[in-house]
Amino acid sequence: MGACRSATGCVPVYGPQSHKFDPRLDPTKGSFGINMWSCEVILLRRIDELHLSCSKRTSEMDSPLRCSLEIITCPNCNLNLKFRPPAEDLPEEELEMMPSCTESKEEPCFDLQFVESKADSTLPATYRRVSIWDFPYRNEFNSTGNSLTINLVMWNLETNSTLYNYIQNFFPLLATAVTNDEIIIGSPLEIPASNYSSIGFFESPRYPEAYPTNLIKRYFLINSSPNGFIRLIFDDFHVHYQSELQIFDSDGSEILNSRRENRRPSALVTKGSTLTVEFRAHNYTNLVGFRARYEFVMDIPWPEKPNYRDCDDYLENYGGEIRLDRLSHLANSYVDCIWIVGRLPHVSRVFDRVYLKAEQFHLKGVSLRLEIREGCCSTSDRLLLLSDQQSRDQLSHQQPRFGYTTSLTNPAFYIRLRGFLMNTSGLEIVYSQFYRWTTPVCPGMGEFRCDNARCIKSSLRCDGSNHCGDDSDEICHVPVDDFQEQRETSDVSGIVALTIGVCGALVLLMSTVAVVSRLYRRRIAMHSSRRVSRVSTIGPTRNEFSPSIQTIGERRFYVVPESQVSVIEAPPSYDDALKHPSVPTSSAYANRAFQSAEQEQSSGELPPEREPPREDEPTCSGLTTPTPAAVPADSDPENEETRQESWV
Repeated sequence: MGACRSATGCVPVYGPQSHKFDPRLDPTKGSFGINMWSCEVILLRRIDELHLSCSKRTSEMDSPLRCSLEIITCPNCNLNLKFRPPAEDLPEEELEMMPSCTESKEEPCFDLQFVESKADSTLPATYRRVSIWDFPYRNEFNSTGNSLTINLVMWNLETNSTLYNYIQNFFPLLATAVTNDEIIIGSPLEIPASNYSSIGFFESPRYPEAYPTNLIKRYFLINSSPNGFIRLIFDDFHVHYQSELQIFDSDGSEILNSRRENRRPSALVTKGSTLTVEFRAHNYTNLVGFRARYEFVMDIPWPEKPNYRDCDDYLENYGGEIRLDRLSHLANSYVDCIWIVGRLPHVSRVFDRVYLKAEQFHLKGVSLRLEIREGCCSTSDRLLLLSDQQSRDQLSHQQPRFGYTTSLTNPAFYIRLRGFLMNTSGLEIVYSQFYRWTTPVCPGMGEFRCDNARCIKSSLRCDGSNHCGDDSDEICHVPVDDFQEQRETSDVSGIVALTIGVCGALVLLMSTVAVVSRLYRRRIAMHSSRRVSRVSTIGPTRNEFSPSIQTIGERRFYVVPESQVSVIEAPPSYDDALKHPSVPTSSAYANRAFQSAEQEQSSGELPPEREPPREDEPTCSGLTTPTPAAVPADSDPENEETRQESWV
């Protein structure tokens, strides 16, 4: 065993025996040997120091050796290990050519690693693993929690004299337990000669990873101006409900306790120049932790202080939309809203990716900013920053065509809206969880396959939002089952539709009949006007008292003005007309009809189809048809038209 070099105690890092050391016991009685090649646990109190030395004999340096030692200190302490850096004893060219311990066993090997385990149960189980060869110029290592594991591997050291000499000077290692309290001193911007900053951040250990369990950590914020104040805003707050975060004002009064209200604290201003934040993890942990922004000021008034935080939400469902329509109470106030869109870390979760796209951003306000980051914290990579109202075309130009997708180990998006909000309508951000599938049908029940090979939940179909990224989920068809379930509603709607259709058909039919009737009457009127226009007249120089011939259909009438009716004698009767001698040269009766009638009359026979009218039979229109004079049979037919005109 190596000699003790500290009043607290010493243990070998490796050797034929391993030891468990508790400095709370008597060093001479607290050490005991166990027949194992790996060291157990060392409990180290605050401010205690421990020297870790090598006890193996030189003759045993060639045999392979692996050793592991875990050191645990107080809950509000961290471990600090100091050692000799490799760059002090080894030339730079040998540092680059140093063989790895994973290679052949014939090469010399020496590696010392500092390992910190993860606090949560997700894979991998190691939070950080650092080798002395990763940083050859570093001479110390600080833990992020109150425990640390040291792993040592070595063999065939005698074949490399330079490495062998370095190891002789490497030990002992000095392990010290130090407090993890943070003291932050700042000054306002109004003090020009100050060496302190006015704005900064403090965060939980291992942020944005899960903070260690059984941890106690305090933050002391001090304004260098005794008359100053401190403003505080939390950008991230993901603390387990069994963990506890307390904030104390300058007078010692408690401002916040997360055990009573496990949500992101609202923006606050201290009453004095100091502020204390105490965090107790207990035996629990959570991903991300917390991160706060502080500012040292000289005045208490804070015009831009966010008054509402009711819009914060952690969205772990399979899909949906982010809107402010239902939060009308946020209008006309300064807001600071944070949405985390993602899923809980789970190894067997099928939906391993998240889709997100901003569809609308035309909110009215002052200094409004919308930022989207790929990750679950405020320090993740920023994807989009909008500071003014944007049209749909402007939004489409600033985002990928099919939106943003993330496939991180813990896929999530960090969305934050800050500024003075004047209305709550005009914001729409669509998101969904999905996984890729090559076959035409998704394997899970209640899932829908998009045209871009994404599988989403079927409940996201036909809801008016693009959850696939290519709008294929909005091409809707009513399934047969849904139709049967809605049969009663469909019957009622069918009757209503039928009634409306019949009424519409009747109205259309009546309108059509009215239009056709009107067109028919108009056409009859046009025909009548055309018939009237066919009435032949003598000319513009004819006397209005002269007789005229009017044609109605195929019949022509000889019309005498009323003023002359009393002057003209009545025409002879039919019998008298037959007795009247023929006029050989009169052109007024040069009509073939009269000629044929005359010929038949001369032969003593009447036409077979016509009978002589009776004397008491009235004529058309109350007029007596004039009896034309007989026309000679040898009259010229070519002069018929001339004779008719002269007769008229």
